[in-house]
Amino acid sequence: MVGRFDSQSAAVEKLGPTEDFVRLQLLLAEAETRYDPEAAVNRVIGTFLYVDHLEDLDIKVSCLARFPGTLSLVDPEMALEPRDKIHSWVKANLESGIKTILDATAQHGEGEAVRQVVAALAQTKPGMALDLALALNTEPRRDSALHNLVESALLAPQDKLDFEFLQTAIEKIANPLVRDDARLNVVEQLRDSMRNGADLQKAALPFLTQLNEIVSLGERCRACCLAYDLLDGRDDHEGLRSEILIQLHKAWEAIDVGWTKVHIGYKVASELAPSSPNEAQVYLTETDRLRDELHLNDGAAATTYIACLSLAIRAYSGLLPKNSDSSEDLDRLRELIERIPSNTARAKLWAEVVVKLWLNDRVHDCSQIASRHIRPLLQEIEGTGAQHHDTVGAVSVALYCAHKSTALEEISRLPQTYRDDAYEAVAQFILGKQPPSEPYHALWDNNCEVSYEEVVDLCELLELIDEDARIYDIIAVIANSIRPTRRQRDRFSQQQISDIADRLSRIIDNRLPNPRFIKHDGFNILARAQVARINRTGSREWDTLIAQGRCIANAADRAYVLCEIASLLPSKDQSTGEKRSQLVQEACSSAEQIPTRYDKSMRYEAFADIVKRFDPGMSKGFLKKAMEAAIESGRPNVFPIQRRIIDFAYRFDPDLASQFASMVDDDPARETMRRDLNRHLEVLKLKSKMAEGADTGAESRLNHARAAWMLLGALNASRLEPVRPEQTREYVTIASKLPLRDSYPIMSWVVENAIRRYAKTDQATTFLRPLFEATLLGTQLAWRMAARTQSRLERLRNWERTQSDYASLVVRPGERDKAIQFVKNWLASELGDYLKICDPYLEPPDLELLRLILSVRPSTRVCILTSKQHQKQAKVAEPIEDTYRTYWRQYISDQEPPETEIAVVGTKSDGVLPIHDRWWLTRGSGIRMGTSFNSLGVTRESELSIMSAEEARERQIEMDRYLERVEREHRGERLEYRFISL
Repeated sequence: MVGRFDSQSAAVEKLGPTEDFVRLQLLLAEAETRYDPEAAVNRVIGTFLYVDHLEDLDIKVSCLARFPGTLSLVDPEMALEPRDKIHSWVKANLESGIKTILDATAQHGEGEAVRQVVAALAQTKPGMALDLALALNTEPRRDSALHNLVESALLAPQDKLDFEFLQTAIEKIANPLVRDDARLNVVEQLRDSMRNGADLQKAALPFLTQLNEIVSLGERCRACCLAYDLLDGRDDHEGLRSEILIQLHKAWEAIDVGWTKVHIGYKVASELAPSSPNEAQVYLTETDRLRDELHLNDGAAATTYIACLSLAIRAYSGLLPKNSDSSEDLDRLRELIERIPSNTARAKLWAEVVVKLWLNDRVHDCSQIASRHIRPLLQEIEGTGAQHHDTVGAVSVALYCAHKSTALEEISRLPQTYRDDAYEAVAQFILGKQPPSEPYHALWDNNCEVSYEEVVDLCELLELIDEDARIYDIIAVIANSIRPTRRQRDRFSQQQISDIADRLSRIIDNRLPNPRFIKHDGFNILARAQVARINRTGSREWDTLIAQGRCIANAADRAYVLCEIASLLPSKDQSTGEKRSQLVQEACSSAEQIPTRYDKSMRYEAFADIVKRFDPGMSKGFLKKAMEAAIESGRPNVFPIQRRIIDFAYRFDPDLASQFASMVDDDPARETMRRDLNRHLEVLKLKSKMAEGADTGAESRLNHARAAWMLLGALNASRLEPVRPEQTREYVTIASKLPLRDSYPIMSWVVENAIRRYAKTDQATTFLRPLFEATLLGTQLAWRMAARTQSRLERLRNWERTQSDYASLVVRPGERDKAIQFVKNWLASELGDYLKICDPYLEPPDLELLRLILSVRPSTRVCILTSKQHQKQAKVAEPIEDTYRTYWRQYISDQEPPETEIAVVGTKSDGVLPIHDRWWLTRGSGIRMGTSFNSLGVTRESELSIMSAEEARERQIEMDRYLERVEREHRGERLEYRFISL
């Protein structure tokens, strides 16, 4: 078997990633230890020499971190040390590499480089992994690394789990949501261990007594279910078990969002059923009752209704500038808002109304709505942890519009993590005059129209913000915004400018640097440079700042600071040109010292953004270097950088963006990268067409949604002029054929476009009143659709079943051959050049289905969508790509599988995939699978049924949102993506 793997090693090395190739070699060495120790030693040494010659330190250190674990198996007694010094070499190179990364990279590259090292060391060198996580230079990065450490340490064998160490690591996590997720992972591992016969360790008990500290109510319910299950049958902990039930009930009852409470109620019943069917029945009954009471008892229906209502609020705002609204309009909105079974959702919608009113000088109305609606709703959910904190943050801008001092007091009571988000949201609103939920794509000079009084308000907010990067970003915008412009040379008097500079100087002295974030003086130096720019300081002050910038030890940060200072130098100074040239050259020299391509790419991207102010040609050169470094890094998470580079280049010249996108070569390992870049370039081109009101022909409908959201951001930033309404009719037609989540961006842009064109004209009533009425009608329709009774829906389902009997098959135990033939017949008649399979419960044995594809049409490309959650529950061994590939070759076939990509998708906390059904889809047809392919006709009755062409198309659109990574969140939580090629 080892020989067969070796025969493929050249292909594995070529296709990459490098870390996977090294990991394979070390796994083979561990296998050889059992029958040929000398071969194992030679493989380890040869692999070390291979790693030692890697140029990218990020990848090199990630690979080196795998060696301690392998050496502990291959040479546990360190017998090789006197002869080969392999242990010393690994230790010295690993420590040196880590130190270089910490000293020479910026926070983003640092976190990426360290992530895999922490994961690799978590079991073999946990103390070293903990020290490394705590050495990172920002609190969010430290939290992320600590969470990664806990996750990786939990993969150790049950008898080697160190719960005291896990507790120590978790207690050092500052962000409560990250800490909650880590705790939940521990409790889940405990439950799984107990199910496998392990004894409950005394050290694990603290995790079970801290469940009420979990701030997310949904996560707390899940943790309580797991804890209750693992204590099943343990009479010595009956009191703790009863207390957990009480905590579970309190958490579930406190959930404010009705449809979420229904969803979690059913999950609780499901979790409790195996160990406590009576308790499960209680939750099932209560949840059924709640579902029947609520019109909006489903997340999809509620989201649709709220989106329609948000469009109505947007349309209502168009009536305000010319006083074309009436009190009845607000009453109609109020009636629709009050239908929603969620204090949180109602508060957020009222906040949208308040902001729209404030932007149209309806200050009195703002105060009334905040007092009558928003504040009482916040009081209803007070004390509910993350639910309350998130809502206060979401409505913070509205509270600030209504009454500044009470809003700041409300925000000050939030935990620190939420406070900074809320303060920054208010600051960005003051600068851009757009609420945080709106896209806002500012011009390159980032110049906002603010008054002296607003700058004073911003200074007050800066005194309250902790994170250094946020403070500097706001100071930079202030400095840009108070410069005299051709249109407004005297916006600020000299006395006001001096006062602003003094205020900012005091803030810089008090707030920068912050030891919880970047510890060196980089942000302090840059912030003082912005003040020097405001004060038009002489060359002596600039020389001091330059000298201090040169003293920053971290190469990446030094490069950024020097380049930024170069851009801020006073343009009228005769020596500026020479100084700029010298500083940019020094910045480039520092950037070349950055040991990781990923981080180097980010620095060159930053350089391009900085120097565009005084040298567009040089900016393009830096963009090219950034793209080259991003491509060479080979990192799976490099796409956001590449997308920003393409966006940047497109604003210079669309042809330049096309040139950058084509830089990705035809290497099969970069197929996904090339496809993503080309798709994004298509969106940018479509955006340009839509901005001109041009015919977009057969462009992808999903691309229209992405382009429309970008257009809305440009419109909000006043970077675009609105097009004529008749030019948007084509896009409304396109939106009508998409699910609401895809049509919403298009409709938001269409409505906002009409508002920008007519709201301040005498035609406002003529054009915008019908638009408002139409959005209200759409909201009413969404309500009626959501409010259909369950019995009516069931009758509809029964009717559909009778209509589709001819295209369905009930499969009973023992009828597997019959089921396989049914599927085979469908494939033979319908299968095209692709097959998309949605199976949230996919496991390696289910790869058997690929043999069917080989027998019918081997050239078909297969895409499988499954859930991250089930991979964990099924204990699919990491790396899961190796597990699936190995299973295919060992247990299924010696043939190569058809071209197959598996997308493992799920929420960050519990890995849930938003789609719960099983589908097989090809062009113009689809099949619903009642169970997994491997279970068809084996243990229980299930059903196979053919979809109509329309239904297959709709299901494919839904799947593509995940296969194409369009969906980024589910119920407010980030989705994580992982793609595996067989």
